[in-house]
Amino acid sequence: MIEKIQEYTVQFNPNSDLITVEPLEMTVYYDSYIKIPTMSNIPEGVELEGWYMPNGTKWDFDIHKLVDDIILTAKWKDENEPTVSITVCDATHFRYEASDNLGIVTWAVTVDSEEPNWNSIQSTTNFTGTYEVTRAGINTFWIKDSNNNTASASVTVYPIDITKDIGVLSST
Repeated sequence: MIEKIQEYTVQFNPNSDLITVEPLEMTVYYDSYIKIPTMSNIPEGVELEGWYMPNGTKWDFDIHKLVDDIILTAKWKDENEPTVSITVCDATHFRYEASDNLGIVTWAVTVDSEEPNWNSIQSTTNFTGTYEVTRAGINTFWIKDSNNNTASASVTVYPIDITKDIGVLSST
C-alpha cells in the first residue's frame, strides 16, 4: 500500500502595502524545506530582517522544515524613521502629512501629547488628510510604523467662547 505524503501550505505576509512577495502562498510536502520567496519594490533604506513564525521565532530556511500549515510574516529594518507634519487650516481643522517607507502606518490624534493606546487604533496607508479638532489643548497627530517606530507633530488649539457677541455674518 502506497501512503500519500501530506501537503501543507505556507503563506507569506509581506507586512507592507508597498513590497511585493511572490508567491504569497505555496504548497510543500510534509518535512520539506520552504523556498525563499522573491521580493520586489523594496524601498531604499529598507532591508529584510527575516521571516517570522506566529510565535515570534525567526524562520531559518536552511534548517526548518514544514510540518504544518503556517503563515510567515516579514520583519523589515527601516533606516528611515516615519515622519509627520501638521499645517493649521483654521480654528478647528489641521492638515496632516505622514510618510513611512513600508507603507503601513497606524495613526491617532490625542490631546495633551499623551501617546495613544495603539491596540485600539486602525492601520492605514492614507498619509494625507484633514483632521477636525474636537477639544482644545495640545492636539498631537501620532503615527507608528510596522517596526513600532513613532513620530508625532502637535498643534495647540485654544478654547473659543462662542457665547460672546462676535457680530453678524451676512452674505449677498
